[in-house]
Amino acid sequence: MAAYNFAETMRCIEKYGTSDPYTLLEKMKVNFKLTYAYPENGLKGYCTIMNRSMYVRVNGKLNDMDQKISAAHEGGHLIFHQRVVLRSPMSVLKSYELYSIKNRYESETNFFVADFLISDADVMLIILEDPDIDYFKIANILNVPSPLLNFKLYSMMRRGLPVKNPEPLDSRFLK
Repeated sequence: MAAYNFAETMRCIEKYGTSDPYTLLEKMKVNFKLTYAYPENGLKGYCTIMNRSMYVRVNGKLNDMDQKISAAHEGGHLIFHQRVVLRSPMSVLKSYELYSIKNRYESETNFFVADFLISDADVMLIILEDPDIDYFKIANILNVPSPLLNFKLYSMMRRGLPVKNPEPLDSRFLK
C-alpha cells in the first residue's frame, strides 16, 4: 500500500485555508482550465509543469462532481509528486480513471482527494447518529461517490478511527 501522508494533506488544507480544489489550485497559482478535447469516458485530467508554471486540465464533459474530484486529483499530483512531473520537460501525469490503485502515485493521490474533500468529523457524525448505517447511505448523505468514500474510510481505519471499510479498494471504477 502507498506511503500516503495524511498529515501532509492536513498541512495543505491549513496552509491554503481551503478544502475546495478550485480554490486550492488558484492559491497554488496553477493555470487551471476545463478542456473539451476528450470524450466523457476518455481522459479525466492531467497536470504538468513547464517553464516553472503548473498546469491542470480537467475534462469539461465530466459531471460537476467528477470535475471537482479530477481537479483535486491533479492538484494532489502537484503537491505530492512534483518530482515525477518535473522528471522531463514534457512530463505529464494523465488520469484516465479515478480511484485507481494501480501504482503508488495514483493510490497516494486518491487518498489525498478523499481526505481533502471529506472531513473525518463529517463521517464520524453520520456514523455516531446511526452506527449500523449503510456505506452507500453515508456516501449519499455526503454527496460523494461511494468509491471516494471507500478511500476515506480506509484512510480513517489506517489512522485508528473506529470505522469499517465495506470493500477492498477498486481500480476499475470510472474507466
